[in-house]
Amino acid sequence: MVLGFTLEEVIQMAYDDDIDVHEIYTEPPEANILTDEDSGVEDGGGLLNNLSGRQLLPKAELVL
Repeated sequence: MVLGFTLEEVIQMAYDDDIDVHEIYTEPPEANILTDEDSGVEDGGGLLNNLSGRQLLPKAELVL
């Protein structure tokens, strides 16, 4: 398990190091009224490229 990184850092490590990721756990982002300000198309399929900055900042754990 890898601890102490943001979700953005964990995703980047998984892609850059080409490692076999079993699971990624993340804390929920801080509450904010403007939750959709950076989002993409509503039915875009949930791609990682559509995550807002707020969604990428919470702490995350990578399970190998």
